[in-house]
Amino acid sequence: MPVEMLFLAIYFWMLAGLARRQGTDLGRLRMLKLWTAVQTILFLLFLILVYAMQSGFMTICGAVYLLSLGLAFAIAMQMGQTIESTALA
Repeated sequence: MPVEMLFLAIYFWMLAGLARRQGTDLGRLRMLKLWTAVQTILFLLFLILVYAMQSGFMTICGAVYLLSLGLAFAIAMQMGQTIESTALA
């Protein structure tokens, strides 16, 4: 399950690169970079926990995953100008 955190980090990283290339949503890049780092750290943390914890891992990881999924949805809505300009090109 930690792989989802990695994929969210990759999504945020690619979205930031796209925004820089197109010159759209530049004011949101700093927070996007922060959330990319947070998702990467969560991936590494849960990768370690999946082997270290005997029980309770799925509950903790599931709760954090739901929060991360909500965050990804909110970021996608905020970065709409970047996403829409890609679809139109």
